[in-house]
Amino acid sequence: MKGKKSSLIACLALAALAEGFGTEASLDCTANTAISDGSFSPFLAFSLGARIDRLAADGSSLFFDFGADASRELLGSGCSGALDFDLSLRRLMGATSLGLELEGSGSLPTASAQGAAALRLSLPLVFNGPDLSLLLRPLAAVDLLETGYVSAGIEGGFSLMAGSLVLKPGLGFSLLRPWDGGLYYSLEPAAELSWYPGFPLSASFLASLRLSAEPLGLEAWSFEGSLVASPARGLLLSLESSAFFSAASSELSLVLEAAPAIDRDGASGWSLPLRLGWTLSSAEPSYSVGLGLRCSIDGD
Repeated sequence: MKGKKSSLIACLALAALAEGFGTEASLDCTANTAISDGSFSPFLAFSLGARIDRLAADGSSLFFDFGADASRELLGSGCSGALDFDLSLRRLMGATSLGLELEGSGSLPTASAQGAAALRLSLPLVFNGPDLSLLLRPLAAVDLLETGYVSAGIEGGFSLMAGSLVLKPGLGFSLLRPWDGGLYYSLEPAAELSWYPGFPLSASFLASLRLSAEPLGLEAWSFEGSLVASPARGLLLSLESSAFFSAASSELSLVLEAAPAIDRDGASGWSLPLRLGWTLSSAEPSYSVGLGLRCSIDGD
């Protein structure tokens, strides 16, 4: 409870200190239980998110996004944690936007996954049009852990608007060299779809193919997808999916969440997220059920 209280105070302080900026913050506390082979494993999960953005009169903009997640088993000593951030500076010059973006992510090692401490630097260049925008993004990334890597590549894509439909396909390519040797190619097709057919609806996916160079072959592939909709006022539905396959292991997961609002003033307020999850790994399939409390703050 102490950690939850301090995180909420941090959210409120962030919104107060960022005067003149658009701010958002959210805090989740969820009681969950995992069900596998007839046994129950209760755990607590916490999630903190914050966003700050500002658009100046000269066309420059600042965007900062931060998120952190943690979970703790109630009947054991297992725990997990992850955090990520995205800092973006952009300048609009006519119809062209040039930016500098720094992204970071980290996670604690668990019994089923290695930890990570990764940074990615990119230079997004966007050519804006009334209905069509083009994106070109050279990038470099590094994972600082012993099991990490260094990589460099490029991403491209476009955004097409057709009435209430916005389509954003893209493709990324990079060369990746792990610290322990070897060379790999990474191919990442992606797409995002937003639609407003009387109520907000959006979908996105990101796929990654990891190819070994010597000899050339498919080493692993992964997929992430999400679907978010608000079919009624005060109700948010989301579906998240992920998959990972390699010669050594595989995992497929689905998480469905319904978050009805219980006290809302505009975009701020409280909601009760109910989560249902399913995971299929190399071992037994498992399920999870969770009910939480979410506080969201909109400082715009």
